[in-house]
Parts: sequence; structure tokens; C-alpha cells
Amino acid sequence: MALQYIHLDTSTIVEGDILNRLVSSHLVKSGRFKIRISPYVLAELSALASRRREKRVVLDDVISYIESGDIELYIIKRENFDDFCQYVDSLRGWLQWMGPSDVFILASAMSDSECRYFITSDRVMLENRDQLVNIVSKRSFDIVESLDEIKRLKNRRT
Repeated sequence: MALQYIHLDTSTIVEGDILNRLVSSHLVKSGRFKIRISPYVLAELSALASRRREKRVVLDDVISYIESGDIELYIIKRENFDDFCQYVDSLRGWLQWMGPSDVFILASAMSDSECRYFITSDRVMLENRDQLVNIVSKRSFDIVESLDEIKRLKNRRT
């Protein structure tokens, strides 16, 4: 089985101990999955950290995970840039429900041809996941709320 990537939304990272549980999970440690975040997530975390001191610890953790290789920073490749722009354009209609940074974060995950799952705790994205997932028609892509949901989906498919 090829390595699959999980992109994280900022909302998932700032909630409790979710990040640490993901990085240390069996799925990630087994080498079947790798975690990625977009630079937009890092920018959003930085903005949160500048406003709320307790979020600085979360930003420091993310940077440490990037440095150690437990999390990859996803940079849009030239061959995926047109897809990214197309996804941003497709998501533009969602701006009234999602912030601009959410659009860029989700479009980054969608444009990553190796991304299989996008984990978020954003209610709008989760409640509308079927419509959002349909934007990515070229491959299998799911918006999920947790690692447990990924496990359930994997078990249902096998």
C-alpha cells in the first residue's frame, strides 16, 4: 500500500491534545500515513499565537514536529498549481460560511494529489463535507473529524 497523506486544518491542531495523538498514532507510526499542513495553517497558527499566549505552545509544537520530520509542510508543486487555483475558485462561493484562510487551507489539501484525508473540527466543513468532497472528482478524498473516523472508513472499504 502506498504512503497516504493526511492534511490537518488549524482547528484540529489548536484543540487539546489531538496533534500529539495523531503524530503518535499507530497509523502514522506504521509508515502508512504521513501528516502534512499547508503554509496557510502555519500562518493562521502564528496569528493565533500572537493574540493568545497559550497558542504559542501549539505553534512551537508544530514547528518542532516539522523540524523532526513528523509533519511535512506542504508546498504546492508547479504541476498542482492549476488545480489549487481551480479549487480556490470552486470554494469561493463558500466564503460566506468559511473564512478566506479556510478556503486556502482546504484548496491546498485538495490540490495535493497524495492527500487522502483532511482532518478538521470546523462545523461548516463537516456539515457540508459531501458537497465539498465532490469538488475533488479526480481521486479519493475525504473530510473527516478524527483519526477514529479514518480508521472506520478504512475498515469499511476493506
